[in-house]
Amino acid sequence: MEPRATDGDTGTAWAEGVPGLGQGEWIQFEFEDRQKVRLLCIVNGYALAWDLYQKNPRVRAFALSTGEPAPIADTLSDSGTKDRFAFFQEARGVGALPASRMIRLTLTGFYAGTGRQRYSDSSISEVEFWVDQ
Repeated sequence: MEPRATDGDTGTAWAEGVPGLGQGEWIQFEFEDRQKVRLLCIVNGYALAWDLYQKNPRVRAFALSTGEPAPIADTLSDSGTKDRFAFFQEARGVGALPASRMIRLTLTGFYAGTGRQRYSDSSISEVEFWVDQ
């Protein structure tokens, strides 16, 4: 698992860290055993502070995959506000994925950062999984 995206702290973030917005970059989550993920929720952007949320790009579109059938396209909203920027959004396509030992989230679209001093690293602050037991 990517520790900064699964540490339970929305003030830390995974950032893709390549030039540009990160088109095609991915974050992969691995499980000890095959899991059927029923719910996947994401805190989009760098949610440490409103200023950082605005300046850093957020993920607009992504593809979910397990290495089996074709990836499933999904989107996230950019509806953070000054009073509520660290909130979970449900990945709607995850229920169609087969049980697997991993899930990969590949970045395919972005909301650009805003302001005079904006950054180019697309960020995800937290990812949570609910699986069948």
